Amino acid sequence: MKGLKVSPKLLYLPSNTEGNDYIVGDLHGMFDELLKVLKHVGFNSKDRLFSVGDLIDRGPKSIELLREFRIRDNWYFVKGNHEHMMIKSIVDKNANDYNLWLSNGGNWIFSENDDELTEAAIWMSENIPTIIVIGENENRFNICHAEILNHRTIEGATNKQIDEWDFDFREEDALIWGRSIYNSYEQDYFINNNPFLFHSPTELSTTYVGHTPHFLEKDNLSLLKLEKNIYMDTGACFMNHNRYKDEALLSVLNHTTKQTYFLNNKGEIIEGVL
Repeated sequence: MKGLKVSPKLLYLPSNTEGNDYIVGDLHGMFDELLKVLKHVGFNSKDRLFSVGDLIDRGPKSIELLREFRIRDNWYFVKGNHEHMMIKSIVDKNANDYNLWLSNGGNWIFSENDDELTEAAIWMSENIPTIIVIGENENRFNICHAEILNHRTIEGATNKQIDEWDFDFREEDALIWGRSIYNSYEQDYFINNNPFLFHSPTELSTTYVGHTPHFLEKDNLSLLKLEKNIYMDTGACFMNHNRYKDEALLSVLNHTTKQTYFLNNKGEIIEGVL
């Protein structure tokens, strides 16, 4: 991946001064659907695509997505919990993670080439960051898979915490697996009618996350925003699910223009604004 990589976990990229930056929610093998949206928006070589992770599992084209993100210079992704399970299973040969992976959509591997899977898992373990930081100062935004937390201070998470990689083991786990922020708001956790602050309102930049699938209201297609997090996972992999197919969407956001694009299971693209 091009950019300044200060650790295996953190990648810095400059602002895009020539094209648009697009953010896509959890893909889970929905490769054809992604290509349809990119064609619709006129994605070109000056643009960049950022995935919030979970390219693989559950959908039909996991290995195809991995191949494409590896060969495209302007496509980037952070490590999601599904990539984490793949790495732990294949590279670290962890039996518990392997069983967990298979029970969460990993059984597509049985129809793929073992050598290619192993090579892809090793490549991800060595190259895919947990957080991507794009731009500086007021132009900065962050991408991680699940959520950014700071359990040790009431001031909330900050850009400085990312830049210094000041995460304890619980906070680092939350980057890939966490749902504390979403669940707290879902449970209507308020103190004196003010929501508990997980993020510093001035010291953390907009952060795009996925991991937590949620369905949007059909008459108000607007991405969920909780504090500094913008949630991109609108259940794309459920387009093939009998129960949820009519609610599932693939979400893409043009960070540069704030235009949103939602693809439904009928192949329709509904446009909106963040």
